[in-house]
Amino acid sequence: MPSIRLALASAAAAVVALPAAAATTTITFDDLTLDYAMVYYQPYASGDFLFTPVQYPFDSGMNALVVYSANDPGNADPGGATLAHLASGGAIDVRRVNGGSFTLKSLDISDYFDAGYVEFVDFRWTDAFGDHQANIITDFRPGLQTIELGLEGVTRFQLIQQLGLKFQIDNVVVETGGVPEPSTWAMMILGFGVTGVALRRRVAPAGA
Repeated sequence: MPSIRLALASAAAAVVALPAAAATTTITFDDLTLDYAMVYYQPYASGDFLFTPVQYPFDSGMNALVVYSANDPGNADPGGATLAHLASGGAIDVRRVNGGSFTLKSLDISDYFDAGYVEFVDFRWTDAFGDHQANIITDFRPGLQTIELGLEGVTRFQLIQQLGLKFQIDNVVVETGGVPEPSTWAMMILGFGVTGVALRRRVAPAGA
């Protein structure tokens, strides 16, 4: 009987570990909206997501995030805020504080001056299958354009500016929950497996 109680407790723990319904969040950076430009040398946090400035060896500028003033002509989100890296060649690294995975559904992007320049952005992301790389190319029109991505199981991504080419981002749409982490799956499988063994032991004497 003690083994049965232990098994049921394990099963209960596994059920508690079941993931919550998926939640979609749009990170707008509008909490950074100011009447003047601001430079941030520390990561920017939105919920449990961190946006960190990264400096590559070929980048000779300052390693910092920058936010345009709300009414700056270069702001692709007039009256709101976008996020950019201050130096050409710098990057913005995005990940969850707890290191968990998420779905990157889309993001909005424009050239640094919102002038309709074509920018080539080195886009890299990591998931359970390893590291990946692709290019994002902005169009000739001013204003934000939406890049549909739909990448599941992402643990981090980076947007890297090419030398002489810079960008600003806004409306990063992410989805969390709904898909258990590997450790959660392991707990669930173990819990239900132990429950099955205990129940077989309990039923076996009755059939003997």
